[in-house]
Amino acid sequence: MNKRSYNGLTRLIILTLLLGLACSCAGTTVVKPPEGPFFVTPEITYLLDSPGYAGNVLAPLYRGDKVELVDAGESAWWQVDLQRSGQRGWVRKELLSPDPVAGVFYFVKMETVPLRECPRSDCMPLQLLFRAEQVRRVEEGDRGWWRVMVVQSPALGGCRPQR
Repeated sequence: MNKRSYNGLTRLIILTLLLGLACSCAGTTVVKPPEGPFFVTPEITYLLDSPGYAGNVLAPLYRGDKVELVDAGESAWWQVDLQRSGQRGWVRKELLSPDPVAGVFYFVKMETVPLRECPRSDCMPLQLLFRAEQVRRVEEGDRGWWRVMVVQSPALGGCRPQR
């Protein structure tokens, strides 16, 4: 192989590499994180202190809770701020929706109902709920007790609904 054909081959290889590099760079796109707010979709899940199931529970998250995205990253876990408490933690991204999710709300129909710390009549009352006060059912236990969250305050406890 003479010197002239060797230089031509070198130039061809360099040109091919440069074109390949240019094409691979042109296909690179920057992924913009989704904009919030987002809403919790399951009836109950948990805000964790780190991404992954080994994290410690910071707070329960209930259907319809509003969160603001802090960090989307590339993992299945998003860091969020829980609007009702201001806590920051991690939740799996598939448990969140960009569309508002309606929770189910109920109104107290008796004059007063004690909100208790456990699902028994002999448990300590946490606060008294009054007629027309709005609550959100979080879960239903056995023996007719509900765990409810009071809409106008962060109180969470149990009560026996009057049907």
